[in-house]
Amino acid sequence: MVSADIHIVDAEDGTALAYCATPVQASDTDTPIVRAPGVVFLGGFMSDMTGQKATVLEAWARATGRAFLRLDYSGHGASGGAFRDGTIGRWRDDALTVIRHAGTTVPGLDGNLVLVGSSMGGWIVTLVAKALNGDAAGTQNAAGLVTIAAAADFTEDLLPARLGPAALAQIAETGSFEAPSEYADGPYLITGALLEEGRNHLVLRAPLELDMPVRLIHGTADPDV
Repeated sequence: MVSADIHIVDAEDGTALAYCATPVQASDTDTPIVRAPGVVFLGGFMSDMTGQKATVLEAWARATGRAFLRLDYSGHGASGGAFRDGTIGRWRDDALTVIRHAGTTVPGLDGNLVLVGSSMGGWIVTLVAKALNGDAAGTQNAAGLVTIAAAADFTEDLLPARLGPAALAQIAETGSFEAPSEYADGPYLITGALLEEGRNHLVLRAPLELDMPVRLIHGTADPDV
């Protein structure tokens, strides 16, 4: 893992949101790389910013002089809050809070950004791009998207069928279900609120009005996505 100080910014409800940021670096000629977009990485469901994708990308950004940001949603990693309280909309807002804060405090993250999302993060970066590019008063702009095994709309298109009737009945009765996963030591906690609130943020039902370069990366041996 690339060593970096963890910074905190509070969400609107006071939840501490953790992030690590690298400012734009000077080149060998001491000329800042001002035209290169900053890079933001958003992780997946129950992942955190210490994962290999985030830290390898951070090392590349440092080596190439680019500004870089990685963060933990509420209920993830070093951030506060309970995971069971999280929803797609909440985690989108967490990401926007950190990104906008970094845009005012970290050189190189105040303008064009390439948003990189893994798994659920592929869904979140799409929502973040729509929000940033729809904010006429903001200085930040999503200039490109990269997704890795993007799980867009997974609360609607993936989870119900994967969970099955018995698990869905348990969620309806108790509010949650613990689903096994090959990507975590423990089960994934699936809540009724996650499934229901996710319907407010579906992005694959109509064309996306995002005019920018996009790269969608998928493997063929991913058991979850």
